[in-house]
Amino acid sequence: MPIGDYAPQVRIGMHLAVIDQHHPRVAKAIEAIWGSPECGAYLSNLILNGCEGAAYSRMGFRPQVVSALMQLFDLHETKWLN
Repeated sequence: MPIGDYAPQVRIGMHLAVIDQHHPRVAKAIEAIWGSPECGAYLSNLILNGCEGAAYSRMGFRPQVVSALMQLFDLHETKWLN
């Protein structure tokens, strides 16, 4: 079944699992703020800047992580804009 056919909560879990596999701290941060206005800004920052900020030395994410972040951003913003 294509991922788009799953319920939003299932898709959220699937995308978070991808992120958690490579970046558990980022996944936990998203889970902690999911549903808040800050979550959209946090996801956007991760997508656009490729990191959490100046305190972290590594930059960039694997393509599958970027895709998961973008899908989560879309799911989050769709819920908050409606």
